[in-house]
Amino acid sequence: MFFSTVPQGYYLAPTVITNVEPHMTIWKEEVFGPVLVVKTFATEDQALALANDSCFGLAASVLSKDEVRAQRMVRGIKAGIAWVNCSQPCFCQVEINSGVYVHMYMYMYMYVHI
Repeated sequence: MFFSTVPQGYYLAPTVITNVEPHMTIWKEEVFGPVLVVKTFATEDQALALANDSCFGLAASVLSKDEVRAQRMVRGIKAGIAWVNCSQPCFCQVEINSGVYVHMYMYMYMYVHI
């Protein structure tokens, strides 16, 4: 679909895709690369329905200036892990067996929906 316009190689410029519908493949499947698929919503319930309409549910991010709302949304998302106001934080500078790592893991665990 997108690669037909790329002259050579596997490069795809950063792309934002809008006007998507929930039945579209681009909405349903994970996209690898510099691609952002955007869908608007009117209510929290609609946002949760869109977020949970996936067979993957591995990870999610909630971006909000309202901490209470963000935590409410995270609790409603069916994902293995969810972050608030960040995406996939990496603590590569911390040793795996350190107490700091355990503390960070426990903090992140608060946002996991089981």
